Amino acid sequence: MVRLQFLAVAAAMYSPLLSQTPATAQRIPVSAPISDVRYEVTFTHATAGDRHMHVVMTFSAEGADPILLSLPAWTPGSYEIDNFSRWLLGFSASSGTGPLQWDKLDYDTWRVRRAGASGPITVAFDYRADTLDNAMSWSRPDFLLFNGTNVFMYPEGRPLNFPARVTVRTEPDWKVTTSMARDAAAPGGGATFSATNYHDLVDMPFFVGRFDVDSAEISGKWMRFASYPAGTVQGSARALVWDQLKKAVPTEVAVFGEVVATSENLGFEICRRLKRNWKEVFPGEWPKLEKIRIGETPRNIFEVGADEIE
Repeated sequence: MVRLQFLAVAAAMYSPLLSQTPATAQRIPVSAPISDVRYEVTFTHATAGDRHMHVVMTFSAEGADPILLSLPAWTPGSYEIDNFSRWLLGFSASSGTGPLQWDKLDYDTWRVRRAGASGPITVAFDYRADTLDNAMSWSRPDFLLFNGTNVFMYPEGRPLNFPARVTVRTEPDWKVTTSMARDAAAPGGGATFSATNYHDLVDMPFFVGRFDVDSAEISGKWMRFASYPAGTVQGSARALVWDQLKKAVPTEVAVFGEVVATSENLGFEICRRLKRNWKEVFPGEWPKLEKIRIGETPRNIFEVGADEIE
């Protein structure tokens, strides 16, 4: 997005490192090169009970230098520092020859040492999904929302143009949806997806579990609208979602010359019963559906999916 590029340029212009000489500038740590990157996320009845998802990352590594794996600190569309590594639990690393030694290089970077290791490297951890926010991960007994920035590690100091595959494993009767290109169904339940670079990989949130989802072609682009809990946005309310999207997207095309999103768009809504009332549960740039009640017409429905179609 243009604003992302602008922010990156602005950060570079005001970076203290620009005023440092090579002799005084701190050396930036760089990971050994990795390739054939695959992620696997598991969310089932068992992990939902603990409000966790289980994450496995597998890859090949070159040379003998340590592998430095980091998590982002913020999510596209939510420009605040969240430090997602705080929710990570039980990190481990292994290869075909057994467990590997590791330590923390800093608060969100894991250093894996490969003395005597051979074959693909696997790292695994649990991630707590208990924070209801558009940048975070949140779960219920039958549902998970997660962002790639929360769980998809990347090699520190290396280019982010590496392709990757993501397999989501879940219950056979649960759904998985995201804007990422779908490759195939996963045996036993779930699906496999792919992205050509890390920027796209982490800019496409996932819904996993029981929810409603439908799609329509608007301005030559297929768009999907997913809502949770299932059955909460039906009839005239759901028709209004599509009516507003069909008005908003052509205007976007007229201004920008194209649908800004680089892949299929997703509109997300979550409505949850609180003690006092029904209210929006995604503050920020996503759904701003204030005080929704079942059967009522949502207000501000045109802002559903704002992060994808703005």
